[in-house]
Amino acid sequence: MELETPETLIKLLIEAGIASDDTVFGCTDSQIANIESTFKIKLPESYKAFLKVMGVEAGDFFDEYGLFNIPSIEAIEETRKDARSFVLEYANRDLKDSDFVFAESGRVTYLWFDTTAGPEPPIQMLDDGDAEVKTPFQSFLEFLNIVAAEQLESTAILKADLD
Repeated sequence: MELETPETLIKLLIEAGIASDDTVFGCTDSQIANIESTFKIKLPESYKAFLKVMGVEAGDFFDEYGLFNIPSIEAIEETRKDARSFVLEYANRDLKDSDFVFAESGRVTYLWFDTTAGPEPPIQMLDDGDAEVKTPFQSFLEFLNIVAAEQLESTAILKADLD
């Protein structure tokens, strides 16, 4: 499967009505650098490309997950703290300092990547009811493409039902 760039994906999301030009905002280079310096990490290039395109807001894209769009350093820290407690309690392991938590849902699902695991690290996930951490995606870009494809398909089905 050839993966689309964040730039291409946001165009598809806008065409589908999931986002619009006035609901898509990216992070600046200095905001991204601030994340990297605050957490002493190097983010994967695909994640930085995502942040530049839709890191602040992306309409209704993936809106059920908190922190998918970067609200603040404080929110990242708080989500990381919650994730660390959740992973320790349910999977009996700790997050590493190099793990960057980029999404959560209802404080019962967390997704992260290890910023020291290569240029495009796999995505790790712990979901409510699971006792072990899973690796459902080989990279952030794969994750982003799959999530976008699922939301585009759901939107197309809903629109077809309304017609």
